[in-house]
Amino acid sequence: QSNTNKIVNTLGIGIYAARICDTLILNGYNDWFLPSKMELNLIYTNLFLHGLGSYIIDAHRSSTEYLGTYQGWVQDFQNGEQMLYTTTYASVIATRKF
Repeated sequence: QSNTNKIVNTLGIGIYAARICDTLILNGYNDWFLPSKMELNLIYTNLFLHGLGSYIIDAHRSSTEYLGTYQGWVQDFQNGEQMLYTTTYASVIATRKF
């Protein structure tokens, strides 16, 4: 959540992954955030690989930046790799703590 807050506070209004998660209201919940690199890996290993959830096989954007640059980390749900992603396209998994 702290990464999402930092991104939204820095970038402000617009259409981007962190803000989409931050402003999402789904099933009555409004506490969604863009998961970190570590949280995405946990989603991949503990849910996706066990057939839990309805995740697509794609690269999913994280809220973790690479050394203060505009590059971010993604988790590839096809092979489990985490890599830097410099373009703006990647899927988004809105996450919440429960």
